[in-house]
Amino acid sequence: MYSKYFCLLLLFSSLFIGALSVSGQSLNKIHSDSSHNFFPLHSGNEWQSVYHFSCPFGYITCGYELKCISVGDRIVINDTVYHKVSMEGVTNPWRYDRAEHKLIFRQDNQEYIYLDLGLAPGEAFTMTLPGELYNKDVTIYEDTLMVFGNLKYCKGFHYTNVDWTFEDVLFADNFGFAWLDGKYIGEGPDATWHETLLSAKVYSGTGYTVYSLPDSPWIEGNDIPQFYSSRYFTDQFNIYSEHSFFCSENNFIDYIDSAVVEIFYSKEAIQTPIQSVQMNHISQSISWNYFLNLNPLYFENGYALNLRFKVWNKSYNNIAYPIPANGWYKMKYEEPVGVDEENIPSEYSLSQNFPNPFNPSTTITYSLADEAFVELEVFDILGNSVACLVNGKQAAGEYSIDFNAGNICSGIYFVKLYAQIDGKLAFIDTKKILFLK
Repeated sequence: MYSKYFCLLLLFSSLFIGALSVSGQSLNKIHSDSSHNFFPLHSGNEWQSVYHFSCPFGYITCGYELKCISVGDRIVINDTVYHKVSMEGVTNPWRYDRAEHKLIFRQDNQEYIYLDLGLAPGEAFTMTLPGELYNKDVTIYEDTLMVFGNLKYCKGFHYTNVDWTFEDVLFADNFGFAWLDGKYIGEGPDATWHETLLSAKVYSGTGYTVYSLPDSPWIEGNDIPQFYSSRYFTDQFNIYSEHSFFCSENNFIDYIDSAVVEIFYSKEAIQTPIQSVQMNHISQSISWNYFLNLNPLYFENGYALNLRFKVWNKSYNNIAYPIPANGWYKMKYEEPVGVDEENIPSEYSLSQNFPNPFNPSTTITYSLADEAFVELEVFDILGNSVACLVNGKQAAGEYSIDFNAGNICSGIYFVKLYAQIDGKLAFIDTKKILFLK
């Protein structure tokens, strides 16, 4: 039922996205008016979208994919100007005929018409998809869409085939692709798919205009401790975005790109300068952690530790979103419980985690005979790092760290303790741990 060509249809029909400009002119005027441009080609233009496929009763029930279309260098072939356009891992030279409103790509030294938007609604033509040069008959139609808060005039195509596959795709004037919506209701399980913009960057004569959907990232449960008891503080939690999408533990879009933790100390009217520490992303998850080497001169004299997080999502607007949205988390110092200063260990050691197997949390205990730079990290069986639990200097003593594996797959993992003094290796050990859901 889902042939190779149908898969190609799903792949390439989710091409473009965006919006700008509105028009009520006649179609004959649009056909001859070169001011209209339903797919502007300029180096640096980019469109980012989320693609969602749903088949509730099929083998694959749903899926999400973050897609990007980018316009690259301007090139000239046989005295004709093209731009390299990358989408779905394929790059072809493309051009937009402003007079005829045709979107054309070049492949194997020939030109092919992808879309003829100079036609009137209801008119049909045969479009060609790049790659394997698959053809399909489509019908032109027009509509208006609200995109990034603006009502936009759009033209596009409607597709129906004998297998009862329906698909609508719209392009916004002077912006690019604005919408895709499709469904299959033939033999076997029904399926739907759609693609919507998350952000875009489009050149508009004097510079680039950046469009993006609003976002308000948050931490799961805002579970930030109110107290800390060591000079070395580490924490780990999930960071969510309004545009992080989840289908299963192995199929999700993590829309957070990077994060930092900012801290300062305060006591009454006194406040120290703000410091920023980069956070570490745990591979194939939405979890982040950080390690702080705190200044005892402050917390031992009654100063509170203030912290907040700044995160950047994967849109093109490059805006830092604070967590919490207003104010700071405040932590107070209390006497250490994890390190027995009076009983300094005589040797380095890494103990077996407990419990083991575990689900989803386990405790990792280790000893340091001297102050050392410590790295405590968790790896999968392929050697990929899944969690950095400690990364910094620690005093001699006994330490216990909790590791939560709720966002990774069940299986065998390895905990590695690495300690060095003045740049020289002092201790290294590895323990095998087993996570069973």
